Amino acid sequence: MLRSGKSRRGGLCLCALLLCVPVAAKGQDATVAVHIAEKPVADALADFALQAQLSISDSDIDFHEAQSHAIDGTYRLDEALTKILDGTPYGFEFLDASTIRITLDPHEPDSAPMPIENVIVTATKREAIAQALPYSIAVHTGQEIEAAGIHSPSGLTSEVAGMTATNLGPGENKLFIRGLTDSVLPGLSESMVGLYLDETRIADDAPDPDLRLIDIERTEVMRGPQGTLYGAGSLGGLVRIITRKPVLDSYESMMSASASVTEYGAPSGEFDAMMNVPLIDDTLALRAVGYIQRSGGYVDDARIGKKDSNAATTSGGRLALTLKPDDIWTVTANFAILHIRAQDSQYYIQGSQTFVRDTYLREPHADNFFAAAMTARAAFHWAQFTTATSYVDRRLNDRYDATLAWPDLTGFALGKSPFNVKRHIRAFTNETRLVSTGMGRWQWLAGLYLSHRDEDLLSNLTGPNAAGAQISARNEKRADNADEAALFGEATYAPTDWLSVTAGGRVSFISRHVLANVGGLAPADNIHLDLKNATHGFAPKLVVAVTPVPNTTLYTQYTQGYRFGGINVDAPAGAVFDKDDKSAHGDTSFDSDVLHNYEIGAKWSGFNGRLIANGAVYFTDWKNVQTDQIAANGGYFIANAGTVHDLGAELDIAARPWNDLTIRGNAFWNNAEINHPNPLLTSNEGVLPGAPKMSFAISARYDFPLAQDWDGFASVTYSYVGKSHLGFDQNSAANGGYHLTNLRMGIMRQSWSLTLFVDNVTDNKANTFAFGNPFNQNSQTTPPRPRTIGLTLTANQ
Repeated sequence: MLRSGKSRRGGLCLCALLLCVPVAAKGQDATVAVHIAEKPVADALADFALQAQLSISDSDIDFHEAQSHAIDGTYRLDEALTKILDGTPYGFEFLDASTIRITLDPHEPDSAPMPIENVIVTATKREAIAQALPYSIAVHTGQEIEAAGIHSPSGLTSEVAGMTATNLGPGENKLFIRGLTDSVLPGLSESMVGLYLDETRIADDAPDPDLRLIDIERTEVMRGPQGTLYGAGSLGGLVRIITRKPVLDSYESMMSASASVTEYGAPSGEFDAMMNVPLIDDTLALRAVGYIQRSGGYVDDARIGKKDSNAATTSGGRLALTLKPDDIWTVTANFAILHIRAQDSQYYIQGSQTFVRDTYLREPHADNFFAAAMTARAAFHWAQFTTATSYVDRRLNDRYDATLAWPDLTGFALGKSPFNVKRHIRAFTNETRLVSTGMGRWQWLAGLYLSHRDEDLLSNLTGPNAAGAQISARNEKRADNADEAALFGEATYAPTDWLSVTAGGRVSFISRHVLANVGGLAPADNIHLDLKNATHGFAPKLVVAVTPVPNTTLYTQYTQGYRFGGINVDAPAGAVFDKDDKSAHGDTSFDSDVLHNYEIGAKWSGFNGRLIANGAVYFTDWKNVQTDQIAANGGYFIANAGTVHDLGAELDIAARPWNDLTIRGNAFWNNAEINHPNPLLTSNEGVLPGAPKMSFAISARYDFPLAQDWDGFASVTYSYVGKSHLGFDQNSAANGGYHLTNLRMGIMRQSWSLTLFVDNVTDNKANTFAFGNPFNQNSQTTPPRPRTIGLTLTANQ
């Protein structure tokens, strides 16, 4: 990471690219090919660190308006640094063979505001400075995530333009980017947003598992389809959680405890801990993270007599072991585990008392998540080699109260009727790739991706018959498996320092096999299915970027996202909208959807990096939109909704007018239209479900010194999410149109900090999500968590 400051205020820090990339021992007499245009010193040093694969650190240096000299050729490391820094008040010293410290003339003043933090990211599968990339990307460091009190990926929605999430509860939420939504239901279709923990994809056709964001290096959110590098299921974009890796030469530890009270609800508490232990100095280290969170409930169920019924407990941890046997190879093993136990859902029926509902059964959710990964990297003089193998195992259990629907579905009298769903997902993946190193005119990468995925689904709708005995009205047992292979690559050519062209593509092959048995009350309800299908696809990419003046990048791009078609077990007539598809098995198959993205963007920084503005305008053509649906009897199926055309724009701004004040803002607007919608879903002009036309947010943080070694801070975040509809029909239930404000203030001294936070300051009770139970036809409301006030105590060593 290239950062502007010590912790959050300073000059420059680039620690071995902070990506577990092995750094060869060079020494100042080693030579390296360097190509750097004249630019600000901070940017030039970042480029040099990337090209020479060195660690460069600072000592609270601000580079002000200093410009470096252009350099092009092969030099000794000390010669190259001398040329870059010539004429500036900065020098350098070698701390070891591959670590350099930048120094400052002690007589030089250093009081100007520090620049906004610059971060090195790997979302494009190579190390690059985020601000220099010709893509719409939002990056938040671990320090920023901690300072904002963000605990899960869905918490990023107020920080990232165009990012939204549903609000079903922990482990049940779907993430969306750029208002590109397929359904608010947590069904079986592949996700719209690729969600990754380091190199491992952790959510294919299931909701965000809600991994806790502690001890995180950074998060990277790529907006727009990423099919070329990441394959199927990244139509809206990509969210990557980059964890902190084991440190090979020092002990580290962290503990954090928090307690809070919620208006109308029960108290909450959480505890986090981290420990880093070198096992063999500079060769082997272990890093362990653990957490537990108890979220107090705030919804009462009057019929059942349960107060604060929607309490939830989340516990889990991560373990990482890094081995660096030499200067070439680095091998890291990662493990993550998560358990969620939500005792009930968090909606209530419109028209009833706020936070009170009247159901016949509790609706618990259980989620058991496990991921294991092994990543090996090697840094050769001509390329970086990476191979990453992972296994994800996830078990989800859900219950819906179908009591009110039971008489209409079966003709029997009203009685307690649970609909239970169990899913078990197992996924094996491997990606192996080569990425060119150096900063020549040509850059390239090439990779192979392989995956095997199994999923078992069991669902059962039960209730009383005429005699009062429990019977099954519908039960389904389904087993899916899928195998995928893909070749991908891209190349970038920069004929000049101000122009680059990137072209790439991905060829994918996938086969699916579905075995299913469905039973019902009538013989006609019984289904026995054994079907296979196979398909392939190609996802191209083209990006043209120009840098007309320093610190300004303009780009235009065409990118593509896709999801392969598949097989429905029990879908109503009309679910398959393309009746002329010769490969379809009647109404049992749904088509692949493809999203074409045309985009123009600009990135600019000025005032020595103290003001950054990035924006993009895009047009999307999305054909055969896949959407999750649940039939009246509880049968899951996927339909093709039609074709969507979407025009949108987004903007991110960050400013540091003086050292102690940082202001950030983002805004998003889009206008999605569905052409020739599937009449099964809407008979009117269509809209995308849960997709607001507009959202924006602004935050400010002020730091100030206190007595002796104490410092203080205060921050505020305000966000607005526009109105949207629950389904494709514009007359479907409305939600959104709400404002949220959060406050944080604290004191810090050396390794200790104490933070007071107030979430939902105004105690807004707006409807964030108009869904909670598909069997209850009454209008439903899911408010944000009521006003919550708490304290967090953290100690680092």
